[in-house]
Amino acid sequence: MKESFKKLARWLAQNRIFSRPWKILESMVLCGLERKRGVVLFYDEAGKSGILDLIREIKSQTTMLLADDEAYQLFTEAPKKYPVILPK
Repeated sequence: MKESFKKLARWLAQNRIFSRPWKILESMVLCGLERKRGVVLFYDEAGKSGILDLIREIKSQTTMLLADDEAYQLFTEAPKKYPVILPK
């Protein structure tokens, strides 16, 4: 199912018939993100996604006033001063 959805999404993105509506939708989303001062980040690497999973687990257990990307930045900078051991 997941693979067929990826193929369909790839086909729709490459199809000339849908290119104009995709560009309009893309510009609307990007404009909305700019207004909210938002950023889209992808954490596909194994180490980065593990850190993001840990951040989301912490957020589910407690009230955290940081966004995921802010917490990730703190998490990556903290080991420079304080050693951090990740759970496996």
